[in-house]
Amino acid sequence: MTTSSRGAPPHPEDTEARLGPGLAEDQPAGDAGGVPDAPSVDSLPDEPEALSAFPTAVLPPEKNPAQENVWDVGGVIAGRYRLVQTLGKGGMGAVILAEDLFLRRQVALKTMHPELARNPAALNAFRQEVALAHAVNHPNLARTFDLGQAAGVTFITMEYLPGESLKQRLQREGPLPLREALRLGTDVAQAMYASHLAGVVHRDLKPANVQLTPDRGAVVMDFGLAAGTEHKPLPRVVAAARSEYIQPSSSSAGTPTYMAPEQWRGEPQGPATDVYAFGCILFEMLSGRSPFLAQNRHAMRAAHLEARPPAVRTLRPEAPAALEKLILQCLEKDPARRPSSMYEVARRLAPSSVVPHFVTAGMALAASLVLLLAGWGLWTVAKSLLISQMQPAAMCLAERVAAAMDREHLDAIRSPRDIDTPGFQSSVAAMHRLREQYPVIRYAYTMRMVRPPAGWEFVVDADPLDHDLNGDGVLVEDEKGSPPGLVYNGLGYPGLLRAYQQRRTAAEPDIRIDDWGIFFSAYAPVAARPGKDAAETFYLAGVDLYNSPLVRLRLVIQVVFTLLAVGAAAAIVVLRWRQRRELMVGSVRAPQAPRA
Repeated sequence: MTTSSRGAPPHPEDTEARLGPGLAEDQPAGDAGGVPDAPSVDSLPDEPEALSAFPTAVLPPEKNPAQENVWDVGGVIAGRYRLVQTLGKGGMGAVILAEDLFLRRQVALKTMHPELARNPAALNAFRQEVALAHAVNHPNLARTFDLGQAAGVTFITMEYLPGESLKQRLQREGPLPLREALRLGTDVAQAMYASHLAGVVHRDLKPANVQLTPDRGAVVMDFGLAAGTEHKPLPRVVAAARSEYIQPSSSSAGTPTYMAPEQWRGEPQGPATDVYAFGCILFEMLSGRSPFLAQNRHAMRAAHLEARPPAVRTLRPEAPAALEKLILQCLEKDPARRPSSMYEVARRLAPSSVVPHFVTAGMALAASLVLLLAGWGLWTVAKSLLISQMQPAAMCLAERVAAAMDREHLDAIRSPRDIDTPGFQSSVAAMHRLREQYPVIRYAYTMRMVRPPAGWEFVVDADPLDHDLNGDGVLVEDEKGSPPGLVYNGLGYPGLLRAYQQRRTAAEPDIRIDDWGIFFSAYAPVAARPGKDAAETFYLAGVDLYNSPLVRLRLVIQVVFTLLAVGAAAAIVVLRWRQRRELMVGSVRAPQAPRA
């Protein structure tokens, strides 16, 4: 490379010798016919190797003598960019390191060869690079800042990326370590997925266009051959801005070694085109060679259209079988048989780990438990408030039932045979009158203490017989009566025990939820007969109150907080998935028109 600061840039070295006449490894190929949307492979040498070399002087584009001082080392372009040194050169122009005097940062300034500047298609390629930069922002995509002209030369400014290209790395070291190849491949796949979401297909993805940086991993560059994709609906503002600068393409432009079959055939190209080129790159990172080798352009075309690529594990035995399968799927001839998106490719490249799934499950479970506990707490508070209001009424109703009972009748009732006696019928009639007067009473009964402190037997129950109320032939708890003499165990009912021990009216401290429903119970001693001693049989009247509002409140709280718990768990799973996806995608936004 010359270090002269005057004159036109020299042509790069001929690359045809490496692969034979008519085929340069990293040289973009032109259209099969018509007006090209990119420079022809027969008329132009390779694209510049961006950021490749650091000579001591700037290599300026061709210009007339009156303008030569503008492009000297130290010259200021457009009143803003001070030239530092040439980074690379090629048929498209030169890449120059410059200092942005406004923002005080280094940028890469990419010039356009004067001959190409007169080609509308080539000039549109420059515009496309800037349009894409304003359409998507991702750490693994090179940022292009602006488009301008100075001293008759068209240029764009890009971020300066220290490091080397993937092509240089492969030429120097050969196949990459498996872990590094997967990491760099994931970077490229994530970048291209973000690009595809913005509606842009690269169409010239190759190792020379992947810059390896020390802090951002692999960064995809050079969208000069990019085209819009018609395979995905875009937001209206994105599609409108794209239509002027980034057009759908069926051209055969690209680099032969990495061109997909549809590019060779001049068919419409979408994200699957980049998936194919990515498969070639991944194969090369693992094996150190391209999947298809040929001596000329015709043979390369036939290989991409007809030949089956070798299995990567024949060249790299330690490569996982799943990785080999992914590469073969990326290199399918039919675009429809390739992975559906670069997101799928990146997901399959990423190392599998159960840790993120455990974290997501833990967060979802924790949120669900918090909401369920909150619902339980609300139910507990509401229930306590209602019980405090129900206790006086329940004890009063129990006392009314006790007052309606006759001790002589109760003493005479000992077994189910006594149901038809006048004393039993009189007692049941009194209970029914109270139930009709106070509909809140669901059950009313009288029990006799037989084995202190918890052994009871029923004496009079308002519903002593079994009744198949729903007619299904099956007796459930709510349909079973309590005939005289039926044994009842009072363990577990503190209110019942307190009423017996203290010989006074008492209520249960909590509601009871069983097969019969939700009830609140209270008990009152049946008064002893005058003149009898304290050793006579102890009778206790009880009522079970059915509280419909409490039932509805419990149901509402259960349903609401269960739905909230399920919804929270689902939301966390979705948000975690979107978070991981957004880390992959970056931010996609509407393109802005480049400033010329």
